[in-house]
Amino acid sequence: MLTTSVALGAGLFAAGAAAADASSSGVKAVVENTLLGEEINVEGRDAAYGGLFTLKTSDGEIRTYCIEMDRPVYVGDATTYFESDWKSISPSDKNAVEAAAKVRWILENSYPQVKDLSALAKTIGVDSLTPQAAAAGTQAAIWKFSDNANATPRSAEAKKLRDYLLSDANKGIAGEPKPSLTLTPESGSGESGGRLGPFTLNSSASEVKLAVTGDSAGKVRVVDKDGKPVGASLAGPIAKDTQLFLDVPAGTPDGSVALAASAKTVVPTGRIFLSEGYDPKEHDQTMISASSSKLSVSAGAKASWKQSKGADTGTPTPSGTPDPSSAPSGTPTKAGTPTGIPAKVGAPSAGSSTTAAHSAPAPSSTAPGSGALAQTGANESIPILATVAGGLVVAGGAAVFVLRRRGRHGRNTS
Repeated sequence: MLTTSVALGAGLFAAGAAAADASSSGVKAVVENTLLGEEINVEGRDAAYGGLFTLKTSDGEIRTYCIEMDRPVYVGDATTYFESDWKSISPSDKNAVEAAAKVRWILENSYPQVKDLSALAKTIGVDSLTPQAAAAGTQAAIWKFSDNANATPRSAEAKKLRDYLLSDANKGIAGEPKPSLTLTPESGSGESGGRLGPFTLNSSASEVKLAVTGDSAGKVRVVDKDGKPVGASLAGPIAKDTQLFLDVPAGTPDGSVALAASAKTVVPTGRIFLSEGYDPKEHDQTMISASSSKLSVSAGAKASWKQSKGADTGTPTPSGTPDPSSAPSGTPTKAGTPTGIPAKVGAPSAGSSTTAAHSAPAPSSTAPGSGALAQTGANESIPILATVAGGLVVAGGAAVFVLRRRGRHGRNTS
């Protein structure tokens, strides 16, 4: 049996984690009806299909792994996901921090960050490694730290990869990755003759463009914490918690402006993605970023003021608006009966898999509808790695084909 040096407890998740708000900052993306991976045995549970999901934005995509196997994901329903921080799902205790560091190391040292599968196969001591096996082995290793689950891929190559990723070679990568782009808080207020803010900027981008809009935009300047003007863009790397202020001249009549930040960047590995309307007790499966194309990101904040004749004292005006990542928001998504956040090994899960359109198909010894995998309305001759119309529900990393009836009773539209 594999052992690790981390006292896992409940893994990354714990009761009492804050609700998260789908703010205007960072990336929003829609889950695609695909899953690249293979069948995985999970101790105390039904067999599951585990691997890579794809989230689509307007001009790019993010590949993600599951970090919450007790929750379903309705990939056929085009569920929207938004980028978030670790604190939205996990406490800052020692065990959770160590588990997160182990997961980050796995993401950086396996597929798809490691694109050369021949080199990865050589590292783990196998002749070859398919994308499907690489995704399954990586997912099984992640579940050890995210869900405290003993997961074993059925293919020998995927199992070897899992063993390597859970070995002493995994030293962990400490610290949380930068967000793609955030600007907080989303609003602030004060008086003219002073500086409104601070508005805190964080980004992984090499350049962030800034713009002030509104009827009073011509009178307002963006300045840094020392009161120095900030141009139309900030060159990276962007310092952690960069503070921006809006300088409103004394005597300016009551008004408001909007501060917009935008960039083209990749989403760093290890960023959390939550379903829209996330609540700790009611949400779709939580995911973690594994790779990303370069895509457009934006964030914004609004500021308003009342007229004042006072001189600029150089003292920032508190916004009084909390960080959006700590506020509850939204309507719960279509998750099943609330079960709470902590993962409990031993609960059953069901599921199925499809492969991304650009991925090469690979043979598998088990077809949907056999063994522990439930199947409704699908022909048994359909290959496991196939695109399924009508929607794919992945619950706990496993899958159940849900073919919606249209027209006459019993008609199959897949």
